[in-house]
Amino acid sequence: MSDDLNLPPSSEPSSPTTNRWPGRFLLLAAVCIVGLYFYNTRTVPAAFPWHEDYEKALVAASEKKQLVLLAFHAEWCGVCKQMDRDVFARTDVAQILADWVPVRIDTDKHEPLARQYGIVSLPTFYVLSPQGKALLRFEGGLPADEFIKFLRAGEDAYRPNATQPN
Repeated sequence: MSDDLNLPPSSEPSSPTTNRWPGRFLLLAAVCIVGLYFYNTRTVPAAFPWHEDYEKALVAASEKKQLVLLAFHAEWCGVCKQMDRDVFARTDVAQILADWVPVRIDTDKHEPLARQYGIVSLPTFYVLSPQGKALLRFEGGLPADEFIKFLRAGEDAYRPNATQPN
């Protein structure tokens, strides 16, 4: 037992904070990761009103002779939330959609409609004519400038048919 009491001096400093740095760094990294997660999954309101009722949206589009943006999403979809935050909250996107009927469909709540449109990934976007005919489709997320190009392509796809009778 006397050998235990006569230990050779250690070459490491005896400061009690010496070994705390790795633990503090890991704690700080974990806090940052959790913070980024909550920041990226926060809800951001759209800069325009969404219709939630598919049938009513088609009736409104037909009456107003406006294109329909049909957006399929789900509450658990991270890319959908990113689109909410980075695209649908923007005023330039809202300005274009002012002359559209944007309708948003939760695939978990409206599975038959999702099957009707062949939804296999989220988000999925359709541009529909005022009569409900699919003109354009895109799956996945897009930055705002690319989403605006998608909307403009939908307008261009409809324009040649605009003079035809309903």
